[in-house]
Amino acid sequence: RLLYLGQKPETRAGNAENEDEGD
Repeated sequence: RLLYLGQKPETRAGNAENEDEGD
């Protein structure tokens, strides 16, 4: 969970791009 497309680590948990915590 690093920087996905410039998103924050544990801020955009709603985005599917965050495979670590997408849901």
